[in-house]
Amino acid sequence: MKKDGVGLIQLILRILYINVKILDFILGDGEVAVEVKGTSRVDRTDLKAIRAFAAEHSPRKCIVVCNEATPRQYENITILPWREFLKQLWAGEIL
Repeated sequence: MKKDGVGLIQLILRILYINVKILDFILGDGEVAVEVKGTSRVDRTDLKAIRAFAAEHSPRKCIVVCNEATPRQYENITILPWREFLKQLWAGEIL
């Protein structure tokens, strides 16, 4: 994977609207769903769009990127601080 803006843009296939909510990124060939939240504590209500997408499309990974201090798991969704997400993305660990 390229480590520049062009490489990242090439990973983004499309923006999906689910139940009038935006799923922010679909990476790879639909294998990773990414939702970005500005909150410091993601709760169940923040996960509506990504859960709907996962139920319909079964991506390999579902990730919520946010301002939380530490990574955690909620059901099949990985919740990552934005710095950790970028670190893993650039290291090729997301795809």
